[in-house]
Amino acid sequence: MTKRILFFGNCQAQVLSSWFGFDNGDWDVQFESVTSRFLQPTMTTEEVFAALSGFDVLVTNPIMNERNGFYHLHLKEAMKGETVFVPYVYVDGVFSLEISYETWGEKIFGAECLSGQCVDRDFAKVCEMFRSGEIGFNNRGRFERTLTEMAARELHCNVHVADIIRGIVRDRLPVSTHNHPSGFILGEMLRQICRIVGGSHVHIESRNSSQLSYAGLPPSPRAFTPFDVAALGLKYPHDDDWFEKGRHILERFWHQRFQN
Repeated sequence: MTKRILFFGNCQAQVLSSWFGFDNGDWDVQFESVTSRFLQPTMTTEEVFAALSGFDVLVTNPIMNERNGFYHLHLKEAMKGETVFVPYVYVDGVFSLEISYETWGEKIFGAECLSGQCVDRDFAKVCEMFRSGEIGFNNRGRFERTLTEMAARELHCNVHVADIIRGIVRDRLPVSTHNHPSGFILGEMLRQICRIVGGSHVHIESRNSSQLSYAGLPPSPRAFTPFDVAALGLKYPHDDDWFEKGRHILERFWHQRFQN
């Protein structure tokens, strides 16, 4: 009998579902976004649980808020099959500045490090300070804080990558943006999932270009600078256009701070 597996989550889960499908043609593989029909107001929590329980395996991120109807323990109890909890990969501090487009508007990562530099509203001066590396972006503190938070969430997960990210960051970029993990990290997550559910797994370096394109989660506008490389002791180069991208993000920050 064909096993049914549902990847229920965001863009990270979507890539995992695609790769699992490539490697496991004998499985019925489906993906549902957390903003999909499963979460429409017309469906009760019980109806959603009933729909999810029709799968042999559910792969999803654990929701830790007990007041949320999809609290991870309630979800696991409702599932008739196996539930595999994977972490939501979220890493800050690799890039000095980055824009994230949220439903409510733009969020600028690193903005808290700029606040003390902007009292005189001299944009040209702050840009020059950014170019020369005079602005401290607390890369190490931001990076360690988010990995510590991820490791705490992973206590409730079957898949663990926080320590892997910490271990490889000096040698390879673990994310293309704060919540878009690299193909290597996604591949490691899939390897662990397959080990748990008994699926097949192809190593990231053995995938063809068509399959790799599914991991092309688009990066947000970011400034990956030579000062980021130095702060984290990285062995790979910064972006060539780091200053142009950084200036754009600084302009967005200026707009938020002084035009709103």
